[in-house]
Amino acid sequence: MATLKTLTSSSTISREQFKQMMAPVANATDWRDALIQFAFAYGPAVGTVGNTKRLVEEYTQVSIIESIGTTEIYGSDGLPRFSPQTDTEKHEMLLARQEAFTLQSTAPLLAHLLHKVAEVHGVPSQADLTEFFSQGPLTSHELASSIARCFIRFWTGDPEGATFTIAPKVETLARELVVSLDAGVYRLQRQEKPGQYPGLASLLSTLRERGLDESWYRNILTICGNPAGGWNLRNELAHGFVGECGSPGAAVLFQCVMYLWTLGPKQKEAETDSEVPDSSR
Repeated sequence: MATLKTLTSSSTISREQFKQMMAPVANATDWRDALIQFAFAYGPAVGTVGNTKRLVEEYTQVSIIESIGTTEIYGSDGLPRFSPQTDTEKHEMLLARQEAFTLQSTAPLLAHLLHKVAEVHGVPSQADLTEFFSQGPLTSHELASSIARCFIRFWTGDPEGATFTIAPKVETLARELVVSLDAGVYRLQRQEKPGQYPGLASLLSTLRERGLDESWYRNILTICGNPAGGWNLRNELAHGFVGECGSPGAAVLFQCVMYLWTLGPKQKEAETDSEVPDSSR
């Protein structure tokens, strides 16, 4: 049986270029502003959906393999995870693969930015971080305190602990947002599978229908649990397939949490339906 070799590549940037990339956080007024800059200065880690589609289109125009070959994605357990059958499924796999490729460069950048927050502005106290995250539209004091501890773990040298503890908060915030938009939808999802909570993919799908930005939707999906490819990090962590976690993985999860943390239902006059705000604050 033939085997495939994994090829890797690396690139370097100058000291001046790196300094410029750190500028949004380094030049922030304080750690609060720096956290916002970390999350939003460069947009979603997987890139914008428009750019991803453009890159996929360029790739398919020149790739012979994509036109004649078939692809099957295997999970960490060695079993098939995704076998695209339709053109839509094949396109989704190509999008996820391109997004995963983009993450190879953006995840380390986000990790450096998050470390830079503490390096330049100091490590905030748990109390101050809790107060800050309590300002989220749907964030309770208990959840804010839990998120605060995750950031402190990262800044005090425990990216693995930060990764494992921040990952579930993505689903927590997504669930709170779904319930705030339409509790009936969430109750229906729970009733369909008694004893089970609606999964993250289901929650994200509901938010997408309610106006969640497409690029950020894909960012969270591909990082956390896209069966068609991507990092699938949240699912890999939950099922015990991640042996070691570094700063890049933690950083992209923190970005997902920061984005969802800024969201809340947007009320429209003379309407009873709510939707996700068009943009984060």
